[in-house]
Amino acid sequence: MKTFLKITILMILMIFSLESFGQNTCSEYLKFRKPENGFAISPLTKSGRCTGGKKYNFTFSLDAGKYYRFSFHAAAVFDNQMKFKIFNKTENKVVLEANGETALRETIIENQTVRPYFEFLPTFPTVLEITIDVLPSDMRKSISGCVGIFVQEKILSHDEKLENKN
Repeated sequence: MKTFLKITILMILMIFSLESFGQNTCSEYLKFRKPENGFAISPLTKSGRCTGGKKYNFTFSLDAGKYYRFSFHAAAVFDNQMKFKIFNKTENKVVLEANGETALRETIIENQTVRPYFEFLPTFPTVLEITIDVLPSDMRKSISGCVGIFVQEKILSHDEKLENKN
């Protein structure tokens, strides 16, 4: 009886440790991404564990005068079966609607892997809401994995600001 109790307690501890490991890996899902030249990784970057058949909303407050690049990343278990929507809450309009094939598909250009990104250059403080809809299927409802929004930013020089106004 004591052996059974010890094994049961050990199994419970293992399950909790595996669950917390999964959460830690998702919180650091984008940790090793590198920014493009001239950009820095923004503190707005977010990642977490998502489950099939659910929608997730993320809010981003963008500063005027900064140039932002957003890219989406998802675990292979989702097979790009997602929808993405970027809504500008400040201007009350949809900026982008894309499926997983469009938003996540990497291509090779000149021996470099390139992921699609979406750029924003707000002229005044702007709030974006990004919705990620992990599409349901019999198989994906029980699947969970990491999803991330990688945000890069750079502060534009005075000359770059003038160029972008034209």
